[in-house]
Amino acid sequence: MCTLDRHTDQAYPKGYPRLAEFMASDNNFMLLRSFRGLHMRALLDLQAELVRLEKDLDSIDLTDWKNEEYQLLQSRYWDRQKARVGTKRHGRPHRPVLLKMIRDTLKEYDELVSRTSEVIIKTRPSERDYRQLWKWFDNNQPLTSLEQDYINHRFDLIALRPERERGNFDAWFADKIMKHRGTVTKFLFDAPAVENPSDPSDPGDPEISYFIAARIEAMSTFVITTIIGLLLAGPVTVMYYLTSRRIIYPAIAALVLFTLLFSTVLSRLAHTSRNELFAASAAYCAIMVAFVSNASSER
Repeated sequence: MCTLDRHTDQAYPKGYPRLAEFMASDNNFMLLRSFRGLHMRALLDLQAELVRLEKDLDSIDLTDWKNEEYQLLQSRYWDRQKARVGTKRHGRPHRPVLLKMIRDTLKEYDELVSRTSEVIIKTRPSERDYRQLWKWFDNNQPLTSLEQDYINHRFDLIALRPERERGNFDAWFADKIMKHRGTVTKFLFDAPAVENPSDPSDPGDPEISYFIAARIEAMSTFVITTIIGLLLAGPVTVMYYLTSRRIIYPAIAALVLFTLLFSTVLSRLAHTSRNELFAASAAYCAIMVAFVSNASSER
């Protein structure tokens, strides 16, 4: 089911202790609700409060201007002295009191805006990670139905792990190992089990495969490096064969084909951004073009 560094979740009591340990055992399972709706509700409430305070401040300024109390608008000192006379003016708090309320509300509003922006840019979990965590919830039922319901809010969940911590190939590679588990793969990748002290006979969840994540990542890195190396060495051989026989147009077609193949493989194997993919493809194409040009000039 997953790649974990240790099999320890069964060593904890059922409930939040076991759930927390299971989610902490693999960064891909650190999925929580973002509460986007509640964030926006709180922001809208603070925004409405600031709008009201803004209108009250504008009204006080306009009233003082109409009453020719220019000194109150031009001097903070006299404005504060005026505020000591009474608690309200024209049914509203004095300007210094109102400004203090505005500062406090703005501080709360700005902090919430900043925190909300940090939440909404978090990566949403992949379908694979969500499906596996949901399956674990369904098999183990660690919490009450009310508190466990958060896992059903698929599109409100966020992943705490960095967006590019693990590529698609790592997940695919782990799934393949899980489906084709043999003596060799168990020896290389299986994590040692930890006995449940409360129930030593408890075998744990039989549907979960516990792997050593570092070994999975090392092996997938080796495979990716090998494939990228072949994508560099293979085209050079083909291009050399074509250019050595002055078959230029097929060589150009092969260049385009290999560049597209390189971009496709890179996007599937490594979690790269569009800018990185474009830069890598451009560099790859430049190398192929330079090779064709040099080979053609030598002939």
